[in-house]
Amino acid sequence: MAKQVFNTLQQYRAPAWTELLKYKPNKRLVLCMSPTPIHRWNIPGVPEDFQLFIKRDDLTGSTLTGNKARKLEFLFADVLERGCDCVVTSGGFQSNHCRAAALVAAQCGMEAHLMTFPMKNSATVPIRTYVDIVGWFIMIHD
Repeated sequence: MAKQVFNTLQQYRAPAWTELLKYKPNKRLVLCMSPTPIHRWNIPGVPEDFQLFIKRDDLTGSTLTGNKARKLEFLFADVLERGCDCVVTSGGFQSNHCRAAALVAAQCGMEAHLMTFPMKNSATVPIRTYVDIVGWFIMIHD
């Protein structure tokens, strides 16, 4: 496995199970350390013949959440390879995907355009704070 250096484009070899997919990524933008470990989780009261395992995405070494970081590694590798200067994405007003994508865009020197929609009973302060700090462009749709 190649040395993992954050925010670098690296060659990627898709696993064999992707053989029939039309699009297979061949590069990734390193945003997290992977693979993260899978641990057996022993919970009192669970039957002995039942095993429970957890994927330790808290150990990615990234401020982004694990599953978001992994998918964004491939999406942004493609965006960078194509020479894009901005990204457009959408989600709920408090979308972790939108937040993570916009932060990666800022790290890559790109603009992020977020198309959000209000969600019932959601606060608006956290994402607005990011807007002020990072300079995202947000359109709110009903």
